[in-house]
Amino acid sequence: MKRTLIAALILAVTLFVTLAWVRISLEWSDSLPYEGEVTERRYLVLILVAVTLFFGGCATAIIAFRKLGTRHSRAS
Repeated sequence: MKRTLIAALILAVTLFVTLAWVRISLEWSDSLPYEGEVTERRYLVLILVAVTLFFGGCATAIIAFRKLGTRHSRAS
């Protein structure tokens, strides 16, 4: 139960951070003048960063879920 809650919390924080990134980066990008191809490349970079944030957070939640469920005994 504890590891499920921690993994869910990590996913919730990941979603919040990703959505905040998208909102802030689009606000910033829209404040700049439209320059055709330069602006399109900027949008692609912002999308790639958002996707990386999201999948990185998901991977972290999965790893935390798996690691918190295992117990390691010390060999004496």
